[in-house]
Amino acid sequence: MKTFSTVLISTAAVASFAFVGSAHAATITTSLTSGLFTAESGTSLIDFSSGSPGFTANTNIRTGNTSNQNAAYPGNSTPYLVIQPTSPTVTGFTAGALTYTSSSLLNYFGFAWGSSDASNTVEFYNDTTLIATFTSATVGLASGASWNNPADNQFVNFFATGSSSYFNKVVFSTGVIAFEIDNVTTRAVPVPAVVPGIALAAAFFGSKALKRNKKETGATIV
Repeated sequence: MKTFSTVLISTAAVASFAFVGSAHAATITTSLTSGLFTAESGTSLIDFSSGSPGFTANTNIRTGNTSNQNAAYPGNSTPYLVIQPTSPTVTGFTAGALTYTSSSLLNYFGFAWGSSDASNTVEFYNDTTLIATFTSATVGLASGASWNNPADNQFVNFFATGSSSYFNKVVFSTGVIAFEIDNVTTRAVPVPAVVPGIALAAAFFGSKALKRNKKETGATIV
């Protein structure tokens, strides 16, 4: 797990966005926390030290700072993922939006948002349905594009408030160079537990129905 030596400011929940048009509006709320990593319970971590599983571009992993291309968190020497604009293009990078896709529905998503800029955008989808869209400003970041100002470099948490807000795809884009992210954390929606009594009843009545069908068709019943 990566650590972050610079102390960043902490902010309470700052925003919620709703997808309008359904009977039960889908809402995702956000909060900011200090540091480069937030250990939400039950989460999985992508720290980019072994590629970028779930993302569309491994070619955009970088370490350190490169002038006019990408910037690491202050004091952070570990790999991170860079999103670049479609124009101007940056040599060696995949241009345009990068997408994270989960095989399961998620109710939480978090990541370290670096050198935030007003054009940095994050969109949440359930398959092709847009749930919510956020910019650096709407989550409470300063959006000054500074690589060493704590107000521009914070860990952002996104929480789905109900089943209509669950998502399985997150799209990152930017209009300028560059949008850096690190330590992506995800939490899958728990699979409902089967109540033993209900499962037993279902098995019993299923067996009875099967025997009845076999009897009606003249099949041998064991």
